[in-house]
Amino acid sequence: MNPAPATDAVRPVELGSARTALHAFSVFFSAVLLFSIEPMIARMLLPIYGGSPAVWNTCMVFFQIVLVAGYTWAHGSMHAFGLPRQRLWQALLLLLSLLALPRPLATIAGHTPPVIRILVQLTLGVGAACFVLSTNSSVTQRWFAEGRPGAPRDPFWLYAASNAGSLAALLAYPVLIEPAFGLSTQLRLWHAGYVVFVAVSLLTLMLVRPSDTGATAPASAPAVRITLSRRLTWMLRAGVAASLLLSVTMQLATDVVSVPLLWIVPLAIYLLTFVIAFSPSRRLPRRVLARCTTYGIALCLVLVVVPTLFPLWFSLTVLLGVLFTGALLCHGDLADDRPDASALTDFYLWIAVGGAAGGLLNSIVAPLVFRSVAEYPLTLIALACLTPSARWWLTVRRALSWRTLRSLPGLAMLGAMLVAGIMVIVSRHAATGAPGNTALRWQFMPLPVLAFGVLFDSTAGMFALSATLAGAWVLAGLHFIDPIIDQQRSFFGLSRVTDNPNDRLLIHGVTVHGEQRKAPALRDIPTAYYYPAGPLGAAVLQTRPGAEIGIVGLGAGCLAPLARAGQHVTYYEIDPVVEAIARRDFTYLADAKAKVDLATGDGRQLLAAVPNGRLDLLLIDAFNSDAIPTHLLTDEALQLYLSKLAPDGVLVMHISNRYADLASVFRGWQRATGHQVAIDDYVPSPADEAAGVRPTVAVAIARSPAAIARLAASKQWYWLGNDGPAVHWTDDHVNLMAVLDRNILRP
Repeated sequence: MNPAPATDAVRPVELGSARTALHAFSVFFSAVLLFSIEPMIARMLLPIYGGSPAVWNTCMVFFQIVLVAGYTWAHGSMHAFGLPRQRLWQALLLLLSLLALPRPLATIAGHTPPVIRILVQLTLGVGAACFVLSTNSSVTQRWFAEGRPGAPRDPFWLYAASNAGSLAALLAYPVLIEPAFGLSTQLRLWHAGYVVFVAVSLLTLMLVRPSDTGATAPASAPAVRITLSRRLTWMLRAGVAASLLLSVTMQLATDVVSVPLLWIVPLAIYLLTFVIAFSPSRRLPRRVLARCTTYGIALCLVLVVVPTLFPLWFSLTVLLGVLFTGALLCHGDLADDRPDASALTDFYLWIAVGGAAGGLLNSIVAPLVFRSVAEYPLTLIALACLTPSARWWLTVRRALSWRTLRSLPGLAMLGAMLVAGIMVIVSRHAATGAPGNTALRWQFMPLPVLAFGVLFDSTAGMFALSATLAGAWVLAGLHFIDPIIDQQRSFFGLSRVTDNPNDRLLIHGVTVHGEQRKAPALRDIPTAYYYPAGPLGAAVLQTRPGAEIGIVGLGAGCLAPLARAGQHVTYYEIDPVVEAIARRDFTYLADAKAKVDLATGDGRQLLAAVPNGRLDLLLIDAFNSDAIPTHLLTDEALQLYLSKLAPDGVLVMHISNRYADLASVFRGWQRATGHQVAIDDYVPSPADEAAGVRPTVAVAIARSPAAIARLAASKQWYWLGNDGPAVHWTDDHVNLMAVLDRNILRP
């Protein structure tokens, strides 16, 4: 590792004293509270705004802004007031925050955009407490550094303790806290924990003796002047690491595997790298991390170019391994470049700004600007520039220098990529309209270019150049082998439309959300989960003439042709991109004989505005592998659906899922309410399955016993028994872990 500058040298960490233990507990516990309130408060918002990923994105942006605000206060107050007076202001802030503890969020009426309403609700509901928590790590470390006369002690290991607290809360919330307690109980326990935190912080303040802190004048300038370029480098390293976390998470869900709660693993790795980088113990030498990261970046780009070439376990290992080595490299460079303790708050402020910038670019800007997960190759290119040396600007300068570009390896890589790009473009514009063998051969060209870059990585800037060329290949879309005729991205993920000789498919992430056969005689007979003989298709076919049908989840609109003339179908779709694709790339909606309307928004929220007793059939088809909208399966949600049904109406819910046993939720609801639930575990014949029909699991509920009996009389449907696992979900208490398959990553 590169050592810290000699002028910034600090004394070794002193462990074991009661005062040290109190400082460590303070930063650890404040991080636990901050990281546990985030998922808790986001869960409270789901029934208000629906299961939109935009809700989670907005919550994340809010907490990043609060973190920057807290670090800004810590930095500004230290330099404006001096340590003795800053203690008094911090004590006042702690005591006042007890008057504004987090509380349940009330709905804000009006036509203000949801993002603005969510930010206002979060500010009013949890802003004060979260702000105070976000100040604690910086100010506590500063107090620790000035805990005795003379040269300051090294406080930076306390940052490792803070991130260890974040990691503990991250793992504990879905595994221990959410399964055991409802939201109201969680909030009460959190209040008690916050009172403990305030007491510990006040005690820590009391142990910082006035004689230790020197004069009451504002804190003096840092012993070493911090230049703007050094601050920007801190920001860049933190931003690349944060971007790597979010882009890897998005890449996993989009092109590798969609699994509930998988996002926890990358975030845990990211926090772990902070713990390792700032801990007192030794880390791996930087050259070892750099070499591992170089190999990993090359393999990641290979996985993007040929995603189906390697097994799932290998892809997961590579993506998560590069996240670990790349983030540890960035965070290790930050730890090695830490300033004198007098500039500690300045250091953490710029780290927070970098992390917030990475989060905003990935979560907010990228879905608006890019049609693919373009931030992933861009982040890999940035990481490739940071990898060779802590002085990243030299790598960038050398990679783009005329000397590198005109060298034999540089000319070979540039020439190979140029020829390959021309050949792929020419082949794709051939008369056949489909990529032929020539294009297929050239599409693998980034692989030898990356291998060339790795072989010559000892030449400054050479690997960064090869990674940039491979990343540009991906950004240009030249790596696609199967023809993708449409691709759109929104806050809700990436939707692709692909063609093969017989079918056209709508794929969201790695999950098929619609399929249409090309043969004219077959194009209005849906396959996949919507086959007429399956539970979803049969439910539409069995409705009475003139029926009112509501369907939550549009996909490609596969069920529309099954409705008859005189009937009225209303689709409720949360993603406007999906509606555009269904109208532009599929003919199901255009071929429908019934009147078809579409409403855009969260299904539960839109259904709340539907008059009671209106629907003859309500079909909920909004569940996929990675994002189970739990707010659509709670007791309150099911009661809402039943209120919208006509006296003889039927509610049918599609619950097919590779990773979760959602039938257990309905078994628990059945036990709690006494309503009978019918289930259909449909298995197509071998011939139908060969034609694209998929096994389908659905449940049915009705207000009238006679209505559900008509379905149950069918050979496909049977009554859901009470002899299996049962979980009762409410808006207050959801236990997702209870329904997940233990072998969640099985092939």
